[in-house]
Amino acid sequence: METTIIEPNTNWIDEFEWTDKDYEHFYQTQTTKVKLFLLYVNRSNTIIHIKKNLIDISNSTLPKKDLIALVRENMNYNQKNYRPISILQYSMDLAPQNVKNFLNSTDKYDFLSAKDSINSIYWKDSIELFQEMNSLYIIFYEKWHTNHKGTKKVYIESRRKLKHRKTKKKQLKEINKKI
Repeated sequence: METTIIEPNTNWIDEFEWTDKDYEHFYQTQTTKVKLFLLYVNRSNTIIHIKKNLIDISNSTLPKKDLIALVRENMNYNQKNYRPISILQYSMDLAPQNVKNFLNSTDKYDFLSAKDSINSIYWKDSIELFQEMNSLYIIFYEKWHTNHKGTKKVYIESRRKLKHRKTKKKQLKEINKKI
């Protein structure tokens, strides 16, 4: 007696993979690269230079120490000192089912966020087609040079001294009246 081996029909898997290739750009994936824009603004509030880089990140996160290093190494441009005034993150974290809604009304979506402190920055998973839009903007402002080393010190007498002074004046007036 001969046994026949029946091979399963795998054609449907091949067909599925072939049709799925059209949609693979709409799957959400982890962010691995981010565009970095460094904007330098002079004292008259004019952008004088823009540096563009592509940075690699791991686990969709730019660690705090790497962000601090980026800021420190880019604080000088054209032999002038600049200070960071703003860090903006653009994270295109649109879900695949919302792409059609986004194309119909883009004003309902906001992907730009301002960072109020220097901490690790996390990008949510985004559609592979929109990965190249994920970016980080660091705005540097030209440092002011002043002759003053700080703020002017204001001396305010304590209330205790003021009360004490009033008492002395009052005592002197009484002494003068008696004489």
